[in-house]
Amino acid sequence: MKRILSLLLCLCLLFCASGCSGSDSASNVRIAMGTLPVNIDPQLAESGEELAIVRNCFEGLFRFDGGKIKKAACSDYSVSEDGLTWTFTLRKGAKWSDGKSVSAKDFVFGIQRALNPDTIAPYASLLYCIKGGESALKGEADPSTAAVYDKGGKVVIELVSPQKDLPEILSKAMCMPCREDVFTMAGGRYGMSSELIVCNGPYYLASIDKSVYILKNEHYKGDFKPLFNKTVFTYGATDSEKIESLSNDISALSTLSGSSIDEAKQANLDLTAFNDTAWMVVINPAAKVVGDSAVASALKSAVDSHSYADALPTGFEVFGGVVAPRLTANGKDYRSKNNGLPTLKANENARDKLVAALKSYSGKMPTLTMLYPEGYELKVTAARLAQQWQQLGVIINIEAVGIQSLNNRLASGDYQIALCSLSADDGNAVSSLRAFAGEDGNGNFGFTVDSVTAAIGVTGSVTKSQLEQAEKELLKSPHVMPIAVSGHYYVHTDDAKKIGLDMHQGGIKLYK
Repeated sequence: MKRILSLLLCLCLLFCASGCSGSDSASNVRIAMGTLPVNIDPQLAESGEELAIVRNCFEGLFRFDGGKIKKAACSDYSVSEDGLTWTFTLRKGAKWSDGKSVSAKDFVFGIQRALNPDTIAPYASLLYCIKGGESALKGEADPSTAAVYDKGGKVVIELVSPQKDLPEILSKAMCMPCREDVFTMAGGRYGMSSELIVCNGPYYLASIDKSVYILKNEHYKGDFKPLFNKTVFTYGATDSEKIESLSNDISALSTLSGSSIDEAKQANLDLTAFNDTAWMVVINPAAKVVGDSAVASALKSAVDSHSYADALPTGFEVFGGVVAPRLTANGKDYRSKNNGLPTLKANENARDKLVAALKSYSGKMPTLTMLYPEGYELKVTAARLAQQWQQLGVIINIEAVGIQSLNNRLASGDYQIALCSLSADDGNAVSSLRAFAGEDGNGNFGFTVDSVTAAIGVTGSVTKSQLEQAEKELLKSPHVMPIAVSGHYYVHTDDAKKIGLDMHQGGIKLYK
């Protein structure tokens, strides 16, 4: 009876906005996601749900596609001899979903919005490379003064220093075009309904309510052809309801949490996984006693990966890196050896190291609290880690904290020890590593690692060897302990095989 009720609820959630199913027609597809997006605004898009819509409804100067950066709205570009001035020619005949032409001014306005600190565009610090970009983002200058402008119908960007990966930056959602007249008309509600936004990609936003409908954009004549006439994104179903809907051919594709992987496999559904989140224990350098490098080093030396491996939740696995394996730089893995990352090994002299380190503090260690996020089934893992320190004579408590509260406490430095995650929604290893470099580091964990800042800096292009060195420096830090990796998961039917799945811009590619 419960199974029947569950299926009926699932049907209600998935059919409330449309009558087509995942397999009714090759021209339609239904995708079940997590949380309904608040709006569809490229300059604000950050969650997977938001980016999945933006990626298919908008087009930047470039796209990340098939593991490569490809020209999109840009048909050609040139770079000055000194590498500081880039000029982009727009594809002829590019139009918005209302039939009006896409102009260079639309791209300029979109980037200026991203440079406005009031917008709070995700990863906007990547735009520090633009001359005047840093001053604009810090509120010291108007965004219009940054060196991005329309010159004879072409987009021109002037840089502070050469930036070889500028095309990758320009492929991100925050750099997609925005038509100023539509933005102004929306009056603060831009992207919150289909009437308050226009799109220049393969699809356009037709409706956003309890579900999101996107339809094939007949005005789009670019290189990335839509696979479907209509796609419906539904939200709010549990994992079990999503699996039920797939099994009954209601949906073609669904996101899934790691804890439901086994259930999906039992239903004989296809599963695609992307390990994009590294989990680590961070010890706050500013915390009393425990923040001391010698004390932190002693605590780190007491942890062994084998001791907590069997306590990790489903979908997690032991991992020795601080950057998840699916994150890349310029679309490529920067590591020399994918499997060369060391895992934690306990030192039999850990207790002696701790005793020696505590001599400066009257030999006493305060009672410690390790925070961990609610909703990830990490209580047993946290307890197992705490047990290893308790064997040294350390008194430690574990405390579950809501994810937003945890992030706030990490950013403000209001913690002693925390079990937390590090990921990059843009799929970029540079963004992940810079969580510990310069100003961005202060916004993530409340501290920075000087050697990481020295290796890759806060802005600018980064080489493969620099990235590899930065990760090595993080692994040496006594305040950072990588323990595991997890990811996000898609479960799908045969109908969804032609849908592209990857790490970038929401992961779901509905074009070819």
